[in-house]
Amino acid sequence: MEQVEVSTHNLTISYEMFRDMLRLKEELEGILETIEIMNDKESVEGLRRSMEDVKAGRVYELKSVDDLDKLWSE
Repeated sequence: MEQVEVSTHNLTISYEMFRDMLRLKEELEGILETIEIMNDKESVEGLRRSMEDVKAGRVYELKSVDDLDKLWSE
């Protein structure tokens, strides 16, 4: 069991509970990040344009940073 101090009180939780709480924290952080992106009009517009580029085939397969350098030098 892990012992965690909360304010002036002690709380003892199992390792499994602690692990589940960390997993939940990570999930909530992901949800908050998604909400922030969806509330940013420029980000949403950029995502929309990117989706259109993929549908139209305007994408490149990059296997290394050198491939990216070659693409940018064109």
